[in-house]
Amino acid sequence: MNREHLNFNERFAKIASELKESNPDILTLCEVDHFDEYNQLLQELGYQFYSENRRNYDKLLIAFKPDLFEYVEHYGVQHDEMAE
Repeated sequence: MNREHLNFNERFAKIASELKESNPDILTLCEVDHFDEYNQLLQELGYQFYSENRRNYDKLLIAFKPDLFEYVEHYGVQHDEMAE
């Protein structure tokens, strides 16, 4: 594995580029550890999204285009709690 891929700035630039190029209607991201940057990016790209804390240090994001989908409700599941 190339160690520079672990660097947040490198990772984020690649993810942002892929999202801009592929322009998905719905997307999910897990292990989001720099929420403010993703929040800004997703808003700039016109997504509405829901986030759920997974642990103390990362989140899960589910994003969608509001002109195609409507947020109705959510039900969060913590897998770590389920394992207990």
